[in-house]
Amino acid sequence: MKKSETKIKSSKASKKVNLSDELTKVRLKVAGVDIANNIHYTAVSPHLTKDNIRNFGAFTADLHRMADWFSELGIESVAMEATGIYWQSLYEILEDRGFDVVLVNARYPKNVSGRKSDVSDCSWIHTLHSYGLLPASFIPTQDVREFRTYVRQRQQ
Repeated sequence: MKKSETKIKSSKASKKVNLSDELTKVRLKVAGVDIANNIHYTAVSPHLTKDNIRNFGAFTADLHRMADWFSELGIESVAMEATGIYWQSLYEILEDRGFDVVLVNARYPKNVSGRKSDVSDCSWIHTLHSYGLLPASFIPTQDVREFRTYVRQRQQ
């Protein structure tokens, strides 16, 4: 009996699950962004454009070019993953342009093994966001963020 149990367990372990077989996409026009200090990798759906994975610099002009590209493609929601403070400028630019911006805790998409590059990270963030599997981190409203800036400046 133990042999059959181990066979069952090993056959279950070798089975690969495809997200598209189990789930339906809840968001169709989304983008995933993996943010680093000097370069940001972005991914959109391959049916929107042939060149669906791009990288952009971290300067303000580069961030505006990224937002322009998202606008051209009709992107409605953007999921971003960042471990530092580099997300703040991009968040504000995308929010001002009318995108639904989701900041994702870096722990959520990192739990899947086999993804070791920034390109595969942004693609995975895009996929998870299109299925609605990434919860958003709490970000205060623009008024609260502005007030915090004034308070911090005054304290210094």
